[in-house]
Amino acid sequence: MKFKKAVFIGALTVSMLLTTACTQKPTQEEVNVLISSYYHYNPTKNQEDEQRIEAGKLSDTEKNILKSYNTAKTYVETVYPDVSYEFKNLTPISVNEESGVKEGTWTVQIGKKECSIRVSQLGDAYTVVYDGYVDRFVNELLSEDSRKVLLLTFPSDSEKIAKNQLTVEEKQFCAAYNALQNYMDSTYANVQYTYEDIESMDYRAGSYEYRLSIQGKEYLFKLEKNNKKFAVSIDGYRTGHSIA
Repeated sequence: MKFKKAVFIGALTVSMLLTTACTQKPTQEEVNVLISSYYHYNPTKNQEDEQRIEAGKLSDTEKNILKSYNTAKTYVETVYPDVSYEFKNLTPISVNEESGVKEGTWTVQIGKKECSIRVSQLGDAYTVVYDGYVDRFVNELLSEDSRKVLLLTFPSDSEKIAKNQLTVEEKQFCAAYNALQNYMDSTYANVQYTYEDIESMDYRAGSYEYRLSIQGKEYLFKLEKNNKKFAVSIDGYRTGHSIA
């Protein structure tokens, strides 16, 4: 494949901000997480507290746990869409002496590997700051072609990309691009194509539009996340959607 310089369109944010109000009644999954985490802070079982949690009457600590959990869960589902996972437990949230921010570490079974996902809290912002599974995953994610496209799209991060230190956006970008490659290679096995540019990308919506050059014309291909996987929703070559 050949590559041309890509233009990054639109600013993306790294931090995952959860704005869902914690006054809503938690789901059963969240109730189970909160009750399990509760005993890290309160070793003595109390049925009244369990009923209170199930009713959605949460303490500030429990609200923070829930936000931390949903941040970690969103991160895992976004970065590892094809891998099964299970949250095991949370170490008590504490203040990091070096950074001065609150942090909590989740033990998560991702695939066959148990690892740590650490979430920091600064004000209302909750961000994954450590991923114990990342090294193995990034090595599988970064093919030679996807690495080249990634460097063209995120040139300011070239040094970190060279060290496999990818942001959440960059990991998802690679997952989408790899899905496009798989689609092209399986659908148009005998068609030569060239990656031209990224037309647009929406990290939060899981939507990416790529321009590919086929037989002298540029065509739009749109990928969208569907059930945790990326699928082609617009095939410009098949429909004759030329944008050259």
